[in-house]
Amino acid sequence: MKEAYKQWFYGKFHSFFLSNILGNIAYFLFVVVYTMKKIQTSNKDRLPTRIQAKKILQKTSPCPSMEDSYESMAANNESMELSVVVPVYNYKDVLKETIDSILNQETTYEYEVILVDDGSTDGSGEIVDQYQDHPKTKIIHQQNAGIAAARNTGIENSSGNYIMFVDCDDILKTNMVQVMLDTALREQSDIVECGFYYFKTEDGKLLRTREFTYPEETLYQGDKRILKYPGLPWAKVYKREMFEQLRFPNGFWFEDTIIHCIAFQHCKKFTFLNQCLYGYRVYEKNYTKVQQKSLRSIEHLWIVKYMIHYANQLNLPVDDLFYETILRHLGPILCNGTNFMDERIQKSIFVEASHYLRKLKGSRDFKLNYMLKQLEKSILNHQYEQWKLVCKYI
Repeated sequence: MKEAYKQWFYGKFHSFFLSNILGNIAYFLFVVVYTMKKIQTSNKDRLPTRIQAKKILQKTSPCPSMEDSYESMAANNESMELSVVVPVYNYKDVLKETIDSILNQETTYEYEVILVDDGSTDGSGEIVDQYQDHPKTKIIHQQNAGIAAARNTGIENSSGNYIMFVDCDDILKTNMVQVMLDTALREQSDIVECGFYYFKTEDGKLLRTREFTYPEETLYQGDKRILKYPGLPWAKVYKREMFEQLRFPNGFWFEDTIIHCIAFQHCKKFTFLNQCLYGYRVYEKNYTKVQQKSLRSIEHLWIVKYMIHYANQLNLPVDDLFYETILRHLGPILCNGTNFMDERIQKSIFVEASHYLRKLKGSRDFKLNYMLKQLEKSILNHQYEQWKLVCKYI
């Protein structure tokens, strides 16, 4: 919540110094309000047993299979400095604008653009084919398997030293490739992230609506400050080595959770660049809007289960960073993403979330701030109403 306030004030005043002060004040007042409301909240919650909860969730929206199989990455071409992966599915009205913004980069770097048509049904596949003869493009058509599978196909066919993801309805500023790779090579960072801006089109004109950015900084492995940055695949470049064992989970919604839970965990050096180089298009067809009222939003829970499973497979340590990441996803992200559901379903989600966190924590203690401690306590002690309250204020 503190970071959200800082971003809101930055959007108003465009001053990091002022937004930091006002954000901290607003957050302090919210903690005071939370503490007062906590006193009035009952902790006598009637919850289903875990067996009952699992039956309810499996009937409502069963967990996808966690047994994925992936192809190895293509051979690395040392002279290819960047692979840009674009999963394409049914955005024909804006697709050409996206592709052109990638191909028309003003850069000295050698890069390729991998267009993965994931079984489009609106003619987007035909638009992709118009770029067949462009020297920078690789065209791949596959049966519809979802955005995770499309990104994985792009990863497996990439040959660049770095990888970038672009959603097929967004746009890049003309200097994004140059600036991002300059930074990546200078800093030798595993991940470089830049600021981004929201935009929409009205009467054929692009209108910038809001910017998301922070002061520039570099973080090293295990630093929990990395969690304030969006765990989104785009607006970043990644060293190729990051994806030698990393893939997006096929068949899951919220597949980009893997960036927060695994990529950030595995990243040895992270650099944030205070330039808004990536444009995120805002309109009613955005995929995230479709997800907001679907029963498949239960996958906010299932994806956490997958992340714990995947981290175990990769032998990643359950340290402060990983534990806090999982805790945050079992808090406001899970609660707010499912709060439109029937209370019986959301209580079942909470019961299962409690089981995951209890098993992950074991007998260990992790360093958490006051509000995160409140969240942890509510989940581990099966305090459903307290969980819902703290998720409004964290």
